[in-house]
Amino acid sequence: MDKAKAEKAATVVLAYIGQLDPTWAERIQITKSEFRYDDLQCLGAYVANQLEAGLHTVIPRHQFFEPGFEPKPEGHICPVCEQSWTPEYAGQPVCSNKCAQTFYKS
Repeated sequence: MDKAKAEKAATVVLAYIGQLDPTWAERIQITKSEFRYDDLQCLGAYVANQLEAGLHTVIPRHQFFEPGFEPKPEGHICPVCEQSWTPEYAGQPVCSNKCAQTFYKS
């Protein structure tokens, strides 16, 4: 891999990390400005730090993976009829087809 491709890949990875956590985006910018690193050097420094600290072996545990996990139904308020409802799928904007007709016409 040539240096230009590696720098482009490092830029993409750092942007992705910054999108996951705004504090990491701030840390990355501070590191780049303070040490005058380019994206490849900055990514190398962060990867080396993770490997030296052994943090690459820590597996984060999410409640979803715990035995007996049941998601709590979240009550939403329909923007059309202002009734409380539970969405059937992620990103469902309204409670029913009737409200959807009104919602999408406006």
